[in-house]
This record gives sequence, C-alpha cells and structure tokens, in this order.
Amino acid sequence: MAEVRVKLLEVMAKKRIRYVRDLAKMTNLSPTILYDLVNDKKRSIRLDTIARLCEALDCEIEELIEIKKDNKV
Repeated sequence: MAEVRVKLLEVMAKKRIRYVRDLAKMTNLSPTILYDLVNDKKRSIRLDTIARLCEALDCEIEELIEIKKDNKV
C-alpha cells in the first residue's frame, strides 16, 4: 500500500509562514484541520482543502503531497 504524506510544514517553512493560525486565516480553513495535517493525524483530505492550500502557499500539489509507492510484488 502506498504511503501518503502531507508536507505542510515544509512548504510553510519555504514560504516563511511560521504559524498554522496564520495559514488558517489565509485559507479560511479551520486551524484544527491544519494542525491535524501537520501532525499526520488526518487520513483523508478534501480536494477543495488541497486547492486552498496550494493557492495560499503558491505551490503545486506535488510540493504539498508526497506519495511513496510500496515496491512489493
């Protein structure tokens, strides 16, 4: 099974956004949702959430989400 990881903290650091609450204001998303993503507690994410994050962070989806494929055959 592939492993999916949201690299929100890394992208925030590149964009010099220090606080999740600041990103929450920029995206109009709940800080709780963002904290869950940062702390890898969320197993699903809505497409509109991804779109808001990419727009606010001025990034591509590939920069925000990493998928590691399992090479087992």
